[in-house]
Parts: sequence; structure tokens; C-alpha cells
Amino acid sequence: MKDLKKQIENMSKDHHIKILEIMQENKISYSENKNGIFINMNNLKPDIIEKINDYINYTKCQETNLQNVETMKKTLQNKFFKDNKEKTTSNINVQVNHAV
Repeated sequence: MKDLKKQIENMSKDHHIKILEIMQENKISYSENKNGIFINMNNLKPDIIEKINDYINYTKCQETNLQNVETMKKTLQNKFFKDNKEKTTSNINVQVNHAV
């Protein structure tokens, strides 16, 4: 339960809102003040804990996928656009040399 709490605390506000929606859908009581929303996690049923864990795992998977796509994008940019830029520069130099 402490691990789940720590994982939730490390998530962004958007994810906190989604977890709160899961709680509200399952009619879990919570208290709210200027410091945030508080839930007694000791009273959560196993199926609700599973839903929260599923959501956390989903977000981790999405973040990993996004990082992989960004890495691939950078690799492609460096491979194709860097070479293309160098070729364009050398073509300009050749054209300038012929003009002189």
C-alpha cells in the first residue's frame, strides 16, 4: 500500500485527477482542503486497488512508448536531416564555385 501511495504521489496532477475519477466512480469517500485531496487507502477494496494499479501501469507503458518514439525521432532526425543539411551545403558550395 505504501508503494502504491508513493507511485501516486510521484504522478502529475492530470494523473491525480484520473485516479480521483476512479475513486468517485466507485463511491470512495475522500476529504479535501487547501493542501489537496485525501483518501484513506486502508479502506479500499482489492478491485479498486487493482483498477488504480492498472491505470498506473498503463501510464508507465505510455510514457515508455513515448520515450521510445522520441528516441527514434531523434535518431531519424540525426541520420537523415543532418546528412541532408550537409549535402545541401555542399551543393551550394559547388554551385557557387561553378559560378565564379
